[in-house]
Amino acid sequence: LLVARHRLSFLKMWQIWVFAAICLLPGVVWYLHARNLYLTYGNTFGVFSGGDSKFGNFSYWLNPSFYRNLIALETRWIFAVGGLLFFAIGFILALRRRHPLLLIFGTITTPIYYMIVARYAQEEWGIQYHIYFAPFAALGTGIGLSWIVLKLRQVGWPDLRRSPYALAGVAGGAALLAALIWTVYMGQSSLYRPSGPNMLTCGTRVNALVPEGSLIIVSTTSESIQDGVPNNYQEPDIFFYSDRYGWSLPSDWHTPERVEAYRQEGASFLVIPDPTLYEDNPALASYLLENARQIGPGPEEGCGIYQFSPS
Repeated sequence: LLVARHRLSFLKMWQIWVFAAICLLPGVVWYLHARNLYLTYGNTFGVFSGGDSKFGNFSYWLNPSFYRNLIALETRWIFAVGGLLFFAIGFILALRRRHPLLLIFGTITTPIYYMIVARYAQEEWGIQYHIYFAPFAALGTGIGLSWIVLKLRQVGWPDLRRSPYALAGVAGGAALLAALIWTVYMGQSSLYRPSGPNMLTCGTRVNALVPEGSLIIVSTTSESIQDGVPNNYQEPDIFFYSDRYGWSLPSDWHTPERVEAYRQEGASFLVIPDPTLYEDNPALASYLLENARQIGPGPEEGCGIYQFSPS
């Protein structure tokens, strides 16, 4: 947009550089802070150090399923199915008129962003990465809807049957109805159901039962490696609600050796918020019976809190 309006002279505009600093520097400072958390506790989103890889490569870019997944997520979560028709009309109109450029550039650059964060952008649990397209989708959909309404008004209701825009009007109405129905249906999706109450309850119990300053290990249901690449398995909720620090334990690290290693580093408690993590790891269960006592509601209640015996 800057190049379209100012050519390269925007590089001489100090206001642009101040704007860029205001936008970018807080994020840089935050991720440097996050890197320090990783160096201390291993908790990270993998931007500056450690963690998983969000970034795309040719294995994603050359795979047709990557693009099918993107289209499916956009259709479902951004357009609610019905908005696609209006957006297609709006985008074609913008291309013909070369206006608004914001819609054209946004529609072109957002897929490039998806390619950069390919691993997360293609998954339904990564739908938060698609929120950046919502403003452009709204703009294009509004232009398309306005165009259809304008054409129908020009034709007039008496001549509507003979108008080539009648089909567009019917299709538009059907698309709106589909969008409404789809939105109601999506309200039943598991992604809309609260998943945090158990974490909040368990974190509150940890805060009450674990002495302040004690280091804890928190079990997670995510694996350390997913599809052959390091995975962001850290679960922050219990740490946040309990106001305690420590280490996350991915589901494939639930062994006596891993837990003992963190215990030797200073961990005093192990928190298991999912009963399957206890039931599916009998070796760890035996280790805890010999080396710890359960002081919480218990893993079967969604909050096992194990206090290690003094070494």
